[in-house]
Amino acid sequence: MQDAFVKHERGFSVARVFENLEKLTSITRKQVCGKERTQHIFLGRAAAVLAMRANGMSYGEIGKTISRDHTSVINAERRATQQMNRNHTYAELVKKLMGDSIK
Repeated sequence: MQDAFVKHERGFSVARVFENLEKLTSITRKQVCGKERTQHIFLGRAAAVLAMRANGMSYGEIGKTISRDHTSVINAERRATQQMNRNHTYAELVKKLMGDSIK
């Protein structure tokens, strides 16, 4: 995929988000970009969205990266934030993913 080696602000790498997500959750890039909508996959996808947004990517850029439109990205961000407020373990996962995606 075209963004595999693209670096964004402060050394952020989209490829690193997907690598770290797979290490932390066993959810692959193919699953994140695929059509599966199970809660497990959705929450992984949403965590990746938060990591990308936190590092300066627009909704449109993220949408292209994960094969979604920008409104789906906005919804994923909103639902992930709600989940973080309810679930400490998920919040820790997202924070780790955000931090590990910058090198």
